[in-house]
Amino acid sequence: MSARPSRLMTRLLQASLPAREQDEIIGDLEEDFQQLVAARGRWKAHAWYAAQAMRLVLGSHPLRRGVALETEHTGVFADLGGDLRLAVRTIRRSPGLTAIALLSLAVSLGIATAVFSIIRSVLLQPLPITTIDRVVRLSTSPERWQAGPARIATIGGSPPPAMLNGTLIGAWLEQPGSLEAIATYQTGPRTVVIGGEAVRAIVCSAGAAFFQVLPVSPVLGRTLQAADGAADAARVAVVSERLLTERQIDARTVVGRTFVVENVPHEIVGVLPRDFAYPDLRTDLWVVDRIRWPSPFEPRKMGRFAALTLGLLRAGASAADAEREGQRLAETIVAAGGSLSLDDGVVPRVSVTSLPGELLQPVRPALTLIVVGTVAVLIAANVNLAGFLLSRHAARRRDLAMRQALGATRWRLIRPLVVEQMIVGAMAAFGALLMAALVIRLLPLVAPHDLPRLSAIRIDLSSLIFAVGAAFVTALFVGLLPARRLVGGALRTHLAGGAMVAGASRGAERMRRWLVTVQVGVATLLLVGAAIVGRSLLAMMQIDLGYDPTQVITFQIGTPEAIAYGTRGRLTRLYDELLARLRAHPGVVSAGTSTGLPLHGDTIRSGITIPGVTPPRAESEPRLTTHFEDVDASYLQTIGATLVAGRFFSAGDVKSAMPVAIVNEAFVRTFMPGVEPIGQWVPRGVHRPIVVGVIKTIQRAAATNADDPTLYIPAAQSSEQVAYGPGHATGVAVRITGSPNELIALVRRVVRELEPDAPVYNVMALDQRVGRTYAQPRFFAVTLALFSTLALATALMGLYSILAAVVERRRVEVGVRRALGATGGDVAALVLGEAARLSIAGVLGGSLAAAAAVAVGRATLFGVSPADAVSYALAAGSVLAVVVVAAWVPMRSAMRVDPAKVLRAD
Repeated sequence: MSARPSRLMTRLLQASLPAREQDEIIGDLEEDFQQLVAARGRWKAHAWYAAQAMRLVLGSHPLRRGVALETEHTGVFADLGGDLRLAVRTIRRSPGLTAIALLSLAVSLGIATAVFSIIRSVLLQPLPITTIDRVVRLSTSPERWQAGPARIATIGGSPPPAMLNGTLIGAWLEQPGSLEAIATYQTGPRTVVIGGEAVRAIVCSAGAAFFQVLPVSPVLGRTLQAADGAADAARVAVVSERLLTERQIDARTVVGRTFVVENVPHEIVGVLPRDFAYPDLRTDLWVVDRIRWPSPFEPRKMGRFAALTLGLLRAGASAADAEREGQRLAETIVAAGGSLSLDDGVVPRVSVTSLPGELLQPVRPALTLIVVGTVAVLIAANVNLAGFLLSRHAARRRDLAMRQALGATRWRLIRPLVVEQMIVGAMAAFGALLMAALVIRLLPLVAPHDLPRLSAIRIDLSSLIFAVGAAFVTALFVGLLPARRLVGGALRTHLAGGAMVAGASRGAERMRRWLVTVQVGVATLLLVGAAIVGRSLLAMMQIDLGYDPTQVITFQIGTPEAIAYGTRGRLTRLYDELLARLRAHPGVVSAGTSTGLPLHGDTIRSGITIPGVTPPRAESEPRLTTHFEDVDASYLQTIGATLVAGRFFSAGDVKSAMPVAIVNEAFVRTFMPGVEPIGQWVPRGVHRPIVVGVIKTIQRAAATNADDPTLYIPAAQSSEQVAYGPGHATGVAVRITGSPNELIALVRRVVRELEPDAPVYNVMALDQRVGRTYAQPRFFAVTLALFSTLALATALMGLYSILAAVVERRRVEVGVRRALGATGGDVAALVLGEAARLSIAGVLGGSLAAAAAVAVGRATLFGVSPADAVSYALAAGSVLAVVVVAAWVPMRSAMRVDPAKVLRAD
């Protein structure tokens, strides 16, 4: 008995097919079914019949007679080997086109992969802790308490985080509410003795709950615990793995050892991983701060003492909940007679903000820039790839039409293209990984120095998955989008004849023109941004610093607490002896000390008024303040300060002489407008020094051009200590004539002889320190220049390809024009005019997009308007140059057309 096809499949066909075709189609299928049963067996025949029936029902496969045996393996992976061979042959036939497409795709995807790794390490994982999403900053309005005569002003870099009022800290600790834990901390340089050697380290003095708020798994030992905060508990500390590596100390031997922090022994109980960098990128040591915060119900008022504070939200609580809670506490304290600000009865505003947002704020502009630039380059590269593939697919249109006319299904036509694009995607993924590794290796050379977790950026499994996935998705999407249109219309175009073929070709050409316009627009956008940022950087670098940083070495000497708060004579002898030995060195021109070296961190700032001289101000206006610096007699000459009037300090300006001072031009403008400053007295404690000199304003942060009033006092006449606290240190500036290496060795040797527990640190050439202040704008400029170069390169390739195609298509027209008397210049103008038409729309669109983007980022610019005409002209000129280069070869080809040969061939 002969086998019969499945009744279910037959009935499905009868219900789906038109009545007039049912008998013929089902009969043909049954004949092929019987042949397949005899040749292959019943089960394979049934499988084939079911597959054919479903494809007919879905309308995706026309019936083909007599091919049952040949289509036994019709499926997604049928004849994959043949498709692979065909794809390889196609790629080998056009190596130049394939190389350009691969290079464009690999470079853009490589940059995208590197950016993915950067964002993943910096943006998504700013700290290697599990509770980071619940950690918040607790603070009160800084203008309410962070003022007064003894304020410390940070110089350069990002502003410090806002602090929380001390009384409010005590109240919140008693009634935590939506907060699971609260931790205070302060950080700064401290002198630490390790194995008998004094070093300067960044030490974080933290509340006992610090590592409850920021839990981290130690490499060895444990972290600080609540019990370590008890008054009778032993002094303990945890150390960073990074510090041990720098000091060449085996981490396995450090737990249980004793480090002396500011003359207080601390037992090391744990080692933290090197990528845990909080509160500072260079924090080396964490110790317990045992301060007791006041209760709001204590009779005394304590509203002016504050600290940096972190909180850990309870599960389900939000920052807004904690902020409302803190505001209620503040209102309750003030209503009960407590003080939370300098103005009695004023309730400060309580703020609760996300810690990850705070950490990323300094580098968010840089991250935004590289993401936008990467997207722009990726778009340009993919547009370029689409243009090339559109040309390749258009050339294969007739072949595809003939194959479809002979019965090939749509999937059978597209499948070789899919295989080809998969090969391209695999090669692009390999190239992208190489490019990403190169970018990450070069990143430290141009990245801002405050970019967090820079050492943690690497190519890992996630980066590999991203690169491979992006390469295959991009290759398939970009490659098959134009192919789908070509395959869908191949048979119709072939049957309609040459007119429709020509129309389809013109449609493909219009698509390529649009793609080239997009490329030019993206390149213009990036070029305008690069030009404006570059001009902004040049404007910053042309700021008059007020001093000459070349050939100047600066360093600081860490003074332990016993020295800093000890007798003045001990510190004076240290600096006097050091300066005497430095000045005797043949390679030293001069040397001096100051409590406020440029770009070195902190300085004392205080409010003053000169009665009868300083213009009166309304009570609502903030009090005028000035920086105070105690300097050695030769310090200003050493750093190359410019004297405007009067004189510098001299060796005769000692304690017994008349008190004198030097001010800068900003001080004169602020406190002595319209008055001759020389001979005027200025307030300084109980003294009334006389101004004997005016210098140009020394920029405290090179990239800001801040106009800071500063008052300089001779260190020999100052009643202040030379180093005004254990966390701060007097800086030393030395102007030299040769190599600094020998000088630095001399400095370390002399200081070690005079004060073994006073380490030398922060050693750097002053011009290098100035250069670091340009790190972020330089990063912007370099990154935009790189992106715009890549975008220009893709635009160049796109323009060249379309112009070459235009010249080839219009070769007969060019021959006729030459035969009628057109000159070579006329032909060149024809090609250049085509190039101009392709570029003008892109330049205009890119310029408009750039104007909008620059207007949004105007806050990052310095000395340059967002509508800077020079930048737009430079961008347009660069695009024009690329257009000329792209048109050169097609133009020369058109000019060499022989009209006689063309007309004979036609």
